[in-house]
Amino acid sequence: MKYFIILLITILSFSHVTGQEIPEHISGKGIYGYIDELAAIGIVDINSSIKPYSDKFIYKSLKKAQNNISKLNTRQKKELLFYLSEFSYFDTYMLKSKSIPFISKILDKWNLELLPPGFKYKDSLLFMNIRPIWGITYFKNAKGTNFHRWGGGSFKMNIGNNLAAWASLRDNNVSEIFSNSQYFSTDEGGNYKGRKAGGGDYSEMRGGISYSWNWGSVSMVKDHLEWGNNYHGANIFSSKAPSFAQLKLHLKPSRWFEFNYFHGWLVSNVIDSIRSYTTSNGNRRDVMHPKYVAANMFTVKPFSGLNFSFGNSIIYSDMNPHPAYLIPFMFYKSVDHWLNSTDHPGTGLGQNSQMFADISYRGLKNFHFFATIFIDELK
Repeated sequence: MKYFIILLITILSFSHVTGQEIPEHISGKGIYGYIDELAAIGIVDINSSIKPYSDKFIYKSLKKAQNNISKLNTRQKKELLFYLSEFSYFDTYMLKSKSIPFISKILDKWNLELLPPGFKYKDSLLFMNIRPIWGITYFKNAKGTNFHRWGGGSFKMNIGNNLAAWASLRDNNVSEIFSNSQYFSTDEGGNYKGRKAGGGDYSEMRGGISYSWNWGSVSMVKDHLEWGNNYHGANIFSSKAPSFAQLKLHLKPSRWFEFNYFHGWLVSNVIDSIRSYTTSNGNRRDVMHPKYVAANMFTVKPFSGLNFSFGNSIIYSDMNPHPAYLIPFMFYKSVDHWLNSTDHPGTGLGQNSQMFADISYRGLKNFHFFATIFIDELK
């Protein structure tokens, strides 16, 4: 861990700190689809192989669309107004225009909103947004009806020009667990508490803290991610898996180059019988084997509309987080060869490594050509 901290201090010492980064969760298909439309008509240039996007990036993209409103059709213009209102906390005037009038008069820096409900606070240093969450999805076909209910709350906070924090808690209840392996679906997974009727409940806590500057950011988060261009499930890293804790690094020092890295702490669900024990009151305490993932992605943009991304990852276990896997720019399979002496057959020491690449082209208006290759169990 100390090696990663030294690397961060080195990067931050040369950074000019402007802007905050709070990710917009990838379940927001509406805004992600809209940003994709803006890219398809040439208004914005995006790297859609790496998600989630930050809320500030989304707001800047919406402002570009506002400056090119003549390129939008009627439906896109209406949606632009809606999304600008949704991200109004970057604009003090729009923030006040959404507030209940008598509240904004009584409490100068506070805003109470009804659609969607929530409190917002903004002054020269601090912005804070607190919202309750409740929703339901109800669907029906010839075999019956099912539902997914969720409730909880969220908050976002920006401090100054470079520090941001956020959290979101949702308790979920489903009548049928469609994320199970017997169903072919993109439903989000979770650690379910099953019921006899076939449904289940699970809790999803996400959040993080980030430090940003004008050409990058570093963050500690527990969240979902997606790597690889897709319109119905990514095949490099998918958001179907439950959220997990991760250290993330994002660098964009030039228009033509971008770099992304994360190191994650996973749940193995494999019991370590040596470390498991019985407590003094007779209860059994099962301890899981540790499990981690490290991955990087390099993106090169030869010209506007064309992105070529490539990277590698490794899933490793049965040790503490290794310093070599905390170095963002490594080829991890080579590290595995050095670390685990995999030239000795039958020892079973090697870890699970992968390579991948993604190409995306938006050079023709209203078209998006993309392809992804994923190589698992690399030898």
